[in-house]
Amino acid sequence: MITKSLKFLTIILFVVSCKDAKNEKNQEINTKKEVTNNVIDSTKSTPKISDEVVISDNLFKTLLPTSYRIDKNDDPTKDLSKDWFDLFEKDGSYYLEKAAFTISKGYDECVGTETKAIETKKNTILLLDYKKLTTGKVDNLLISKKHIWPKENVTFDFKNTTYTLRGVGDIKILKTEPTIKMKMKFGTQ
Repeated sequence: MITKSLKFLTIILFVVSCKDAKNEKNQEINTKKEVTNNVIDSTKSTPKISDEVVISDNLFKTLLPTSYRIDKNDDPTKDLSKDWFDLFEKDGSYYLEKAAFTISKGYDECVGTETKAIETKKNTILLLDYKKLTTGKVDNLLISKKHIWPKENVTFDFKNTTYTLRGVGDIKILKTEPTIKMKMKFGTQ
C-alpha cells in the first residue's frame, strides 16, 4: 500500500506539472511568489528545502475506490461524476481515462450508519476531479525508497527536472500492552 501511495504521489506530481506546462508556466511566474530555497544546486551535496507552504491554484478533489461511511452532512461521493478521471494501472503502466464507476449503497452494522461504495472495473488507484488532465498513458517512475520518514528527503530526476519529496510530521509511538515477565524452571528438583 505504501509503495502504491508513493507511485501515485509521483504520478500525480508529474501529471499535474506536465500538463499545459507551456501556458501555465508563464502565468505561475507572474502570479506566484518565487521560492528560491527550493532550487537545488547540483554542486552541493544536500539540497536546501524551504519550510514555506505554497498554496497552489491546482487543488482538486480525489477519491479512492472504496467504501465510505455516510454521515448526516458528509457524503464524500456526492460530487463524483462522469467528468472525473480514473487513474488506473494495467500491465505495469498507468493510464488516465474518464471515470466509469458504480456507487452501491450499504450499511455498516458496527457503527450503525449508511455506506456508499465506489466500484470500478479497472485496477483504479484514484479518482480525480481535475479538468486540466488529458486521457492516455501517464509517464511515471518507480521511487526506490519505500518510506519517507519525517525530516528525511528523497531527491530524484525525471524528464530533466529534479524533484525532492520531504517527509513531514511527527512519529507517535503507541503504547503497547505491558510485558508479562515469567520465571520458569526446567529440570528435576
